[in-house]
Amino acid sequence: MDLDLKLQGGARKIRTQTGELDRARKTTCPTKNALHIFQGEFGICRSPIPIQTGGFNSCIVVTFYDKRCGVGALAHFDVATDVQGSFEQVIIPALREQCFDLRKGEVRIIGGQFDSSNNLRRAIRDEAKKPGRRMKIIEIDIIGESKFGLLLNSSSGEVFELSRSPHTDEIDIDRCEKAVCCLTESNRLIRIVNQ
Repeated sequence: MDLDLKLQGGARKIRTQTGELDRARKTTCPTKNALHIFQGEFGICRSPIPIQTGGFNSCIVVTFYDKRCGVGALAHFDVATDVQGSFEQVIIPALREQCFDLRKGEVRIIGGQFDSSNNLRRAIRDEAKKPGRRMKIIEIDIIGESKFGLLLNSSSGEVFELSRSPHTDEIDIDRCEKAVCCLTESNRLIRIVNQ
């Protein structure tokens, strides 16, 4: 899959495995019952619990969905994340523990800027495609602008853009503070959170 996507006529382009360009993503409001993932975190849960994350300007959000076992997961990577270590030590073991089929489950790589996030995007793609994994990347969406966030429907695998930022009563403030403290570490592993 080509990572050098270009804007044509100012419109955002989404490249799928078929090479087709999809329409813009549907929007939804943040939900209090969702597992909220902060920058530098990875969350996994079974259907029907949704997973959401906040704004991700230059960050990359990766969603994982396996319809067969009813598992959804979301990772919020930033440039200081050790992508290889995060996949090997956190993401792959957690997915396998939930019986996620690495070759049949769907992976979406969403977000980032066109130039400044290319290395992060490539590292994520390369880890997903490593021998023994060969994860099925169904979408790479270079949004190129700040968004309020994303929500993964763990029942259907559909990804929605948030129409607004989550309110403070919709997220765990203590976990948010801990996540912010961890952001000062460089070359760090993504942290796993539970529902």
